[in-house]
Amino acid sequence: MRAYYIRAISLRARILKYVKALEGEIPWELETSKFSLLNAELQSLERSIPDTLKMTTPNKYLYKALGRLNLFFGLHILLAQTSNDLYRICVAQLVFPDTSTKWIRDNAPQAFSERCHWMCLKKSVYIAKLLKDLWLFHRPSLIDTSYANHVQICSSVLLTTLLSWGEAEPLLPHIELNDYENILRDNLTILHYLQKYIKVDAYCQSAREALRRFKKLLPSGDLSKTNHSSTGRVVNAQNVPYSQSSLDYILNPLGTYPLARKQTQDHDTFNSSAEVIMSESFDFMTEPQLPAANSNIGSFGDFVSSSPFDWSETLIFDSAGYPTFLDELTGWNAQTLEWNELSSG
Repeated sequence: MRAYYIRAISLRARILKYVKALEGEIPWELETSKFSLLNAELQSLERSIPDTLKMTTPNKYLYKALGRLNLFFGLHILLAQTSNDLYRICVAQLVFPDTSTKWIRDNAPQAFSERCHWMCLKKSVYIAKLLKDLWLFHRPSLIDTSYANHVQICSSVLLTTLLSWGEAEPLLPHIELNDYENILRDNLTILHYLQKYIKVDAYCQSAREALRRFKKLLPSGDLSKTNHSSTGRVVNAQNVPYSQSSLDYILNPLGTYPLARKQTQDHDTFNSSAEVIMSESFDFMTEPQLPAANSNIGSFGDFVSSSPFDWSETLIFDSAGYPTFLDELTGWNAQTLEWNELSSG
């Protein structure tokens, strides 16, 4: 299993590198573009997963007994995340800087654009289902910074894809708008749980912002009223290095906090039925209290002193170029006025 995980990490590193250098790329040219080659390699890797590593109920119990549930779920989440890393090139604001994908978004055939949006939304929903399944099955296995990263990016992709699409025809007709909101809320609840054991304050703040902006930007329940200009409000102005391609990460994927996971065995109690049965809805978690947005941000020093999270954590906050929603919150850039107008209500 670790070998498959390392292969997925290696492929993801190459996809992240590809996304950073899109000049001259025409991804919809079949069999000739780097996009097609990377996509074919990803699909080949997914098809090669043996039955012993597939997401089945017997395998869940097997890897739980072996103490490898963390890595088992992590492999499947990583594969889905790698797909989003590739397909986001036609989704506004999902690649930093947004101008790097402007030509592709402006010239892409409608079918390719729809495929990219559909894939990103579908995979983010699938990742959310896996996260919820692991939450119900064995929460201590979630305690890892890699999972915090996946949760934050899941919320980021879901919200930004919905805003970028902005068409009357929904991408996933079987999912209602309130289901998406419940996913964002559940993701935040998972991060609040992780916050008790590891340092994920920045991830929590990012996920909280995603939920707040969803409720603010999509209050009517009608995605067709959301146009592409809305995505300007969720732009991320942070240039974050791709640390997940580092040697340390590859040699020791997941399993970073075994002690914290062990501690939860002594403190957390679980509902035996909830460990096995995964609800179809996304509303089983309680809604965390969301603090009121402060639109009157003072000086940088004043804001840092009252910040809800430790700013040193942003040094290890690897967003892989996805929106974190934290740049406008700090008031560091020219987007602040637009964000303040958004949050002043």
